[in-house]
Amino acid sequence: MLFKRLFISMLLLLSVTSILYAKSAEEWNKEGLTLAEQGKYEESLSCYDKALAINNKYGECWYNQGNALANLGNFHEAIKSYNKAIELDEKFSPAWNNKGGALVCLGKYEEATACYDKALSIDPDQIDTWNNMGACLVILEKYEEGITCFDRVIELDSKRVDARNNKAYALNKLGKFQESLEVTEKTLEFAPDNSDTWNTRGWALYELDKKEEGMKCFDRSLEIDPKNCYAWNNRGWIFHLQGNYEEAIKCFDKALEYDPNYEQAKINREKTLGKMKEQK
Repeated sequence: MLFKRLFISMLLLLSVTSILYAKSAEEWNKEGLTLAEQGKYEESLSCYDKALAINNKYGECWYNQGNALANLGNFHEAIKSYNKAIELDEKFSPAWNNKGGALVCLGKYEEATACYDKALSIDPDQIDTWNNMGACLVILEKYEEGITCFDRVIELDSKRVDARNNKAYALNKLGKFQESLEVTEKTLEFAPDNSDTWNTRGWALYELDKKEEGMKCFDRSLEIDPKNCYAWNNRGWIFHLQGNYEEAIKCFDKALEYDPNYEQAKINREKTLGKMKEQK
């Protein structure tokens, strides 16, 4: 009888202790964020699952879960999590923004722009969303609209380098190479070691028939970032135009080494191989 009473009291003690030390949804969410910051996305998902098992109306946690899934490349599931966060708070602008990003990764650009529009209707000063919207519009070949978005970013932050590079890229696509040069020149004043800026500047110079200056820009771009596949591709194309096909192929191979799915480098490589066969 004594043993039975002792056993029961121990069970009660353990039960009370487990209640006292059980983590809250907020604590599980915080732990998940810490793991995510360390790049441990799978482990962070386990924490978010536990948080949501306690409170499935925890919008911030659904959002964090979506971010972890997106970082793991699971964009369809990430969108479901963002949708849950939005269902709980339709004015949760970061969830709209990141849903847009997941849709971009799935190639659903029109749907992505609708998400960015929604995010900006909630928070019109969200710099990242303006930049994302602009990039998405450029992919859709709506260059003027994209530039309007990048101008808004620059208005909010005059030293936002990625927006300036995106604007210069869009200007190049519109054939406005001198304007593009002006943008890159200003960018290099405060970001002299940005590889993408040098690459975009090189493209504009090449189109203005300043090929040697353009090549120097591509070389500078690659000094800063030897894995810049776009600079390798552009450098290769100048060699192609000069009839230096062997060097061109080396550049295209480098571009494809760093991005095996880079379609333009594949196309340029095939064109160069064709020229080499014509010479034989």
